[in-house]
Amino acid sequence: MATGGGIAAGVTPSGVLLCLLAGLSYATYALVNQRMVAVASPAAVSATVFTFAALLAVPGAVGLSGVAQIHARDVAILLWLGVVTLEMAVGRAREGRAVGGWQGGT
Repeated sequence: MATGGGIAAGVTPSGVLLCLLAGLSYATYALVNQRMVAVASPAAVSATVFTFAALLAVPGAVGLSGVAQIHARDVAILLWLGVVTLEMAVGRAREGRAVGGWQGGT
């Protein structure tokens, strides 16, 4: 048994099953992604895979949590992360400078 916050937590069969399912899902993703990258550009594969993932995840998130309340501050953070930070990384890669140990590529 594991403890968390002073409350004993047990291992349940459904929790173990969900963990195994998550591992199987990631292994499947890795193998399929490897085959797709062999025949298409990595950028096109990434765009396709993550678009498909978003289309699957958003309805589930809305079903579990309801429609999100989006405020101006949230939009500003999303724009910073999605545009500015990404452009900084891509710009450095285009210039041939390493980005977090990644040198970029084609």
